[in-house]
This record gives sequence, C-alpha cells and structure tokens, in this order.
Amino acid sequence: MEKIKAFPLKEKICRDPDDDWILSTALEGEANCIITGDRDLLTLSKYQEIFILKPEEFWKFESTSSSTISQ
Repeated sequence: MEKIKAFPLKEKICRDPDDDWILSTALEGEANCIITGDRDLLTLSKYQEIFILKPEEFWKFESTSSSTISQ
C-alpha cells in the first residue's frame, strides 16, 4: 500500500468543490474507479479515465462483464 497525497486541481470539476480532493487523490493514485454514494460525484459518471460508480453498479458490472474495469 502506498500513501497518496492529493494536489489541488487547476479548475473546479465537481459541483461540490469540496469533493475535488477525491478526484485529485484518484488521479494521483492512478485509480480505475471511484465507488461512492455521493450524488455530486455520481453526476460526473466519469472523470478523465476514472469511472465513478455506485456500489451496486460496480458489482453489477464486475459480475456480468467478461472484462473488469481494471483491464
């Protein structure tokens, strides 16, 4: 496990600017997806190459897909 440090984004992305640090951390950590129930993040559905999913969407995708988000 590696500790990731968030950096400020150059522009506000999320409609709740307090959630931009989550996007920043996901970028820095090279995440494939963010699993959340946060409505402000979910409205984006994807940020750059990072999928933003509800937990049930993630499990549905993982259980029905021949590939995974990480591939």
